[in-house]
Amino acid sequence: MAVEYKCGGNYLSRWSRKILSALLAFIVFFLVLGIIAGILNMLGYPAFNNVFSRIMGVLFFCVFIGFTYIHAFLEKLGILNFLDIYMVGTITILFIISFFWKLLFKGYWKLILRPYMVVMTIVGFSIFYVVSNYLELEYYFLCPLFEAAGILSRFFPSYVVFFRKVVDFLNHCDAGYVFAYYVIMWIFCRINVWLSFSSKMYFLQSSEALEECKKVLKEARRKAWGLPLRMKFYVCSDKDFNAFAFAHNKVAINTGTLNESDPELLRGVVAHELGHIAHLDVTAALIAQTNFFLLFCVIMLPWLLVSSFAPKEGEKVHLSTYFIWLVFFLLMKVINGIMNSVHYVCYLIGGKRSEYAADKFAVKIGEGAGILRFFIAFIDVPSGGFSDPHPSMKNRLSHVISWISKANNKNYQNLDIEKVKSLLC
Repeated sequence: MAVEYKCGGNYLSRWSRKILSALLAFIVFFLVLGIIAGILNMLGYPAFNNVFSRIMGVLFFCVFIGFTYIHAFLEKLGILNFLDIYMVGTITILFIISFFWKLLFKGYWKLILRPYMVVMTIVGFSIFYVVSNYLELEYYFLCPLFEAAGILSRFFPSYVVFFRKVVDFLNHCDAGYVFAYYVIMWIFCRINVWLSFSSKMYFLQSSEALEECKKVLKEARRKAWGLPLRMKFYVCSDKDFNAFAFAHNKVAINTGTLNESDPELLRGVVAHELGHIAHLDVTAALIAQTNFFLLFCVIMLPWLLVSSFAPKEGEKVHLSTYFIWLVFFLLMKVINGIMNSVHYVCYLIGGKRSEYAADKFAVKIGEGAGILRFFIAFIDVPSGGFSDPHPSMKNRLSHVISWISKANNKNYQNLDIEKVKSLLC
């Protein structure tokens, strides 16, 4: 009997996605125009570049006027001085507290055991550091830390000297880049989630399915550590029998799964996805993917080379200019291919291990029967190849049988393990 479910809502995420998509489309549009203008200017046709420069000047002027009116309005309300003194520093302090809270109490220190995520983070931060240093943004990155130290000095005047030494140490260690990188990753991870998942997601509303999900979540919190305090369940408009975890505290269940599952099977599937969240698989993948896209965006900024390769005014365009641009675009193509290959291979390497760990998590919290039924139902489906991040169904079934046999859980007392083992022969 299919489990009863209700879904709806999520309009805020949909509007956020539309606004962000429109903004990104606007940015990409002007980026393409800028590339075309730079190429034409190199080829000796500066007219389009001049028109593009004037359009950008008008846009920046409009933005400047808008900020001027906002500044005047806040000043009229009498809160501008308060915001100038406390807002930046307070936000900085909250980000620092959030960072250490996640690192120490949420188990994010375990992410250092994920080689793929560590490598992508090091590469992403290195590119960010080089570009930021080239654009001389260090002062702007340190300002929030100075503001935070100033606010703390106001509330703890006896520690003023200590805060000054901390700021000097942060300045010496280029900590401003680390802080700015963390804030940018925090923002872009959320943008990545909005754009990737909000288009066909609905909230799982009060129903039998939601009650079963809450039952699994309650048992998972009791027997395992690492689940976020706020968990959200969604329904994905997809007819395939599947579910997936995303962001760091969200589980989406396909309509095909809800239509074909009974409560026990649904609980097994949800327990598996909660295992991914508890083991930080989703968090590591999100951070690595966001670093990948940031790195790709930086590499795809040709205007950083336009100033170096573009001919000066009155200078004749040589054949070497065309050759440089040809090599540059071919290099970008090769780098893109290498990055995609590394991204995929590393995902495959870590994927199989994380799937086994999520299956074991489901068995640990007492939902192994549902996982067992899922593997039995799909045991003949081809899986586990090199290009598949999931292990084969038979291997997963074998592991689950072994874990259930060793588990001292009353939920597994009525399972006929010998009959299930016969399916592996």
